[in-house]
Amino acid sequence: MVYLKSAIAGILMVGATALILYVTPTLLLIIPVLRRGEGFDLPRWHVRSESPGFWIPVVIVFVAGFLWELHRISK
Repeated sequence: MVYLKSAIAGILMVGATALILYVTPTLLLIIPVLRRGEGFDLPRWHVRSESPGFWIPVVIVFVAGFLWELHRISK
């Protein structure tokens, strides 16, 4: 059960990081443009999901969240 809770914490950490790093800056760019009534085409900032440039940071954030929760529960 400890590992399951730690895995869930790791997944939530990846989701929170994605929200902070990708969604928030995108919204900060879109909202002022939409208020002016102009059209907006999203720039292509994403990395292809097959590349290591995508998976390495995801794995690092997951492991950090997993180990943090495992350490916190194990005390």
